[in-house]
Amino acid sequence: MRTETVTYQIFSLGELSPEARARAYRKWLNDEPEYGWNAENKQTLNAFCDLLGIRCNKWEYDGYSYSFSWYSPYEDTIENLHGARLAAYLHNNFGSHLFVPKIYYKGRRRRRSRLFCTTECPLTGYYMDNMILDPIYCFFTHPDDTTFYDLIECCLDTFFRACRDDARYCRSEEYFAELAESNAWEYLASGTAYHLIN
Repeated sequence: MRTETVTYQIFSLGELSPEARARAYRKWLNDEPEYGWNAENKQTLNAFCDLLGIRCNKWEYDGYSYSFSWYSPYEDTIENLHGARLAAYLHNNFGSHLFVPKIYYKGRRRRRSRLFCTTECPLTGYYMDNMILDPIYCFFTHPDDTTFYDLIECCLDTFFRACRDDARYCRSEEYFAELAESNAWEYLASGTAYHLIN
């Protein structure tokens, strides 16, 4: 019987040469599973569609493109509302879901404010809520000639653009570097991940 001892020089990602860092990134990119936030994005989209009573059936996005189609069950009179009338319609019909009362705690007691509201992630608690509702909140501050139909279209376009950008970022070298640093991944001088050879 014979025993061999192997010694490795181990580096963090920042200590690797540019070639080894690029090799490690390519390996991670090939092995990394798909975009990990699809379920949360879908929950946000479903909550938005349920809130407004619309259907967004056919949609897709990746790191480079997006497409969607949606259906509105509203009559033309509602779809063509604009300006102050649209702002009043949105506030009267959806305001309780768009503006959530702030919650205060005093000891173990929880109280909802009757004066102050928050607009932070009111649908599901995920940050994409802010992205999909941002055009509506901007419309509330400056009502213009945007119709209800165009406002929903703008909300969905903003949401899917944010999903595309997030999917692209999650495949970027910058994201990989942050992930490697936060997880303390270690590499050999060649760029091979140390945990893969054990």
